[in-house]
Amino acid sequence: MNALLAVLLLLAPPPASGQEVATLRQTNLDSKVRAWGTVVPEEVFRLKSTIEGRIEAILVSSGAWAEERSPIGLMSTRELAALIDSRGTIPEEIVQERWQKVYKPTRILCPKSCFVLKAYVKPRQRVKPNALLFEAAHVLRLAGQVDPASASLVRYGQRLEFWAVDDPANKMEGKIVNYVDPSSGKPKPGTFGLELSSERNLLPGARWEGWVSIATKRKVLAVPTTAILSHEGRTYLPVQVTVGATNGDLTEVTSGAVEGTAVLVLEPAKAPPASRYKPGPEAAKRLDDALDGLDPEPLPPAPAPAPKPAKRSAVKRSKPAEPAPPPVEEPQAPEEEDPYAD
Repeated sequence: MNALLAVLLLLAPPPASGQEVATLRQTNLDSKVRAWGTVVPEEVFRLKSTIEGRIEAILVSSGAWAEERSPIGLMSTRELAALIDSRGTIPEEIVQERWQKVYKPTRILCPKSCFVLKAYVKPRQRVKPNALLFEAAHVLRLAGQVDPASASLVRYGQRLEFWAVDDPANKMEGKIVNYVDPSSGKPKPGTFGLELSSERNLLPGARWEGWVSIATKRKVLAVPTTAILSHEGRTYLPVQVTVGATNGDLTEVTSGAVEGTAVLVLEPAKAPPASRYKPGPEAAKRLDDALDGLDPEPLPPAPAPAPKPAKRSAVKRSKPAEPAPPPVEEPQAPEEEDPYAD
């Protein structure tokens, strides 16, 4: 196993652009499986006009969520539209306020929370009965696929961290549902779904990527993998040290390293430069070995199997023990007659 080795940063300048300083800290190390997919709308429906009138307002635009029983648009009847148009010198704000309070506009509603896919109308547009107004979906779902090489490690209920491909900084979380285990023999093994909402929202058709956490190694010392250097089969970690006197060839280290610590001497003119460390299959194997016996991600309890009826085994019954015979009473000698008795 490679020892943790330190590169002494002697009199190093502040980090340049593209560099940052991280801290060796204790944290949890997740074993992860790569996942990816797209966003698909489900339970798609269309809202149509039931009256002849005019669209007065669009309250929820395309690509946004609407709450249950919350209007996504307002309509006026043909008569009310004519009344609004003939306001004369009355300011439009007063007419609108009176219209809202007195005449009660027709509200365009989703029967339950919905995602507005498309608006087919715009404000001030006149519509006939049965005219198409909006298209919406009750559900947006992540359609996901995990790495086939690790699909057997994924389970229902495991944590998924995901983000849009074009917005990797905006990370969201959820739990896997509807997972098709490769051992089940069902079509499309390694696929799953996850329902979205207004709190964790991606647009339909968006491509996403993420990680499924399959197990966790807790309270380990860790650094960003990009901080580790590799040279001739060994790995090194640049750490901060304090230096003292120097004679040009050697420099005193006053703190930050102890005697015997191996260091990587960067001399590009005499040897090939060190490269960034790239974890290979052996690193993943070390993590898998370390995860044996550790806490996996908590999963929902599986339903208990129905108890099977107990099998009657042909056991030879033993005869009950016969009761012991009662003790035999010894005969007693007859009583002698009293010669002085009357």
